[in-house]
Amino acid sequence: MNTSGSYRTARIYLDRQYISLKLVELQCLSRVFYVVQNQLNAYTVSLPDVLAYVNVALTSINYVEPTPNTSKPFHIHSYSKNSKFP
Repeated sequence: MNTSGSYRTARIYLDRQYISLKLVELQCLSRVFYVVQNQLNAYTVSLPDVLAYVNVALTSINYVEPTPNTSKPFHIHSYSKNSKFP
């Protein structure tokens, strides 16, 4: 990555190809990646419970109530413009 101080832009290179981003856009993307990382983590944690429930539900002829010890809901925190990210 290469930055240009006077224009406050960043260029991200892959071989000879590059994209230019304003630093504000890069900050926004870093916040979005944080949210995506949290969602992927929640999906990974809950996947075994979902697969177990689906396997039981597919082989059953009656409604199968999810067990109380399944994964707890995962909450994504919302942040204001001025909040700091970890």
